[in-house]
This record gives sequence, structure tokens and C-alpha cells, in this order.
Amino acid sequence: MAFDDAGNLFATDLFNQRAQTRSAAGVWKEWGGFGGRPGAMQFPRGIAVADDGTIVLTNSENSRIDLFTPGLAFIRSIRPSGSAFGWPEQTALAPDGSYWVADTTKNRVLHLGPTGTILRTISGSQIRLPSGIALDAAGNVYVANRGAGTVLKYSASGTLLQTLATGGRGHERADPVEPHRDRPAGSEVLLVADGGTVGSSPCPRAGPARLVRRQGQRPRQLLDPRSVAFDPISGTYVVADFGNDRLSRWG
Repeated sequence: MAFDDAGNLFATDLFNQRAQTRSAAGVWKEWGGFGGRPGAMQFPRGIAVADDGTIVLTNSENSRIDLFTPGLAFIRSIRPSGSAFGWPEQTALAPDGSYWVADTTKNRVLHLGPTGTILRTISGSQIRLPSGIALDAAGNVYVANRGAGTVLKYSASGTLLQTLATGGRGHERADPVEPHRDRPAGSEVLLVADGGTVGSSPCPRAGPARLVRRQGQRPRQLLDPRSVAFDPISGTYVVADFGNDRLSRWG
């Protein structure tokens, strides 16, 4: 999921082979449809909104990134030059117009130029099934490393700086899906949708992780959360509550 600056919400709808948007006024629209043609989707997983309103969708099983206008019209697809995606899950947008992509089944993170030129590859034994990715204002890269149950922080040059989260204990197996960074009320916070454990975990920049809610189907509970996004208009968070087929809003 992602919000634009006007508070419009954008979300991929995985098994319905489409994406949806909800305006700040509450009006829903959908686009996509199953297939490999331009503008069609096969299990879309990631979505982001550029500063100019361009919608950037990670079209996973079509192995490409698709760009759409704010009016939901298809613009073009991006693929890495001289290579091919395996199964990309999330894309993060850099201020210079480049893209950071979690290329899950190839166990790597790619930094792509606006036309798909590979600028940098981050790989190695520490990266296993990367699924989510986010950037901070300094250009550092945060990777939800699902196969190892960790969240990794890299510099823009690809140097591993820190392991920010590790696996849970016992049945609470960590399965981080998407990191998301924001600065609500002036403090920098990292939020991780922790899909294989019990909730979404906000992690203060210099402090320990804190669990939000236990798993379940009742209100104020989550079941396999997959994404979290900050609404700049209301100052709240929306969680993709995947196992419950719903979105939930949190203070």
C-alpha cells in the first residue's frame, strides 16, 4: 500500500489480479486485470507513488515494474537491462527517479535507473528471499529479509550497516514483509509488517522493537499483515491485514 500527498490510498489486490485506489473522500476505483499485456497484472505485490503522482506497481509474476498516470492509465514497463527479474515483490522510489527493488527469488536487491539500467546489486549469503524495501532521507536502504527473518539496513553504496530486527521465539516466527519509514510528529520511526508472527512492529530509530497487536480476526487484531502505510492527511497508519482480507486503520 501507499498514500500520495493528498491522502489518496493505493493498494495491490493480489489474488484479484488488480490494484485499487481509495480517494481521500472515500471513492474506490480499480484497474488491472489478469494477463501479461501492457497494463495487465499477474499477482501484483508492491505499489508506490512518486512525487509527480506516477504510480509505480511491482508486477511480480510478469517480472516487471509498471508505471501508471495518476488517472490510472498505463505508461510503460521497466525491466533490468541485461538481466531479468526473478520475482520482484516491492519497489522503493529514490528522490533522483531511480528504483530500489526487492528481487525475491533471485535473493538480491537491485538499484535501477529510470530506464532499467542496473546501477547496483546487493546480494550475498545474508540476503534470503528479500520481500520488502524502503529508503530513509539519507538514502539508506532497509530490506525485509523474509528468508532469514531479519530486517537489514544498507548504505546507498550497498554496505551492510545494521541488522535491525531478528527472528521471533518459539511459534512467533518472524516473517518481515515490508519495512516503511516515516517521521510522524518529528520522530523517525521504522514500521515492519511482521507477517509470520503476531503483528506490526514499530521500531524507534534507537530503541527496541515494540509489538502492536496480537493475531486474530476480531477488531484491533491482525492476521498475517503484509504492508503498512502512513496517511499524511490524518496522521494515522493503514495496515494490509492480508489474512483477514481487509485494511485496518490505526492511530
